[in-house]
Amino acid sequence: MQTTFAKTWVPEALVSYSSYAIVAAEVLLCICLVVGVLPRIAWVLTAILMFGLLVGQTVLQDYNNVANIWQYLILCIVCASLNPCPCLKDSSEISNKECCSTKS
Repeated sequence: MQTTFAKTWVPEALVSYSSYAIVAAEVLLCICLVVGVLPRIAWVLTAILMFGLLVGQTVLQDYNNVANIWQYLILCIVCASLNPCPCLKDSSEISNKECCSTKS
């Protein structure tokens, strides 16, 4: 990965750190999504990861991959918005109250 980004403005330390972080994040987010642990938060973090990958591919000027990543980014955002709020036990309360607001 470092040789791929060698001709770009991205610092080598950032490339090295992010390559390890991306692998760990992919595994952890996959486990969270498959098991169903905090799915909305997992989808939001997955969307953030997709955005980071999108920026990296844009820096490399690999626009075919950029187009594909945009599709997955939109899918992650839709999935995050369709999941119920983790703070509310009854998903019917979502329309009545703000998500994760303090109850009085």
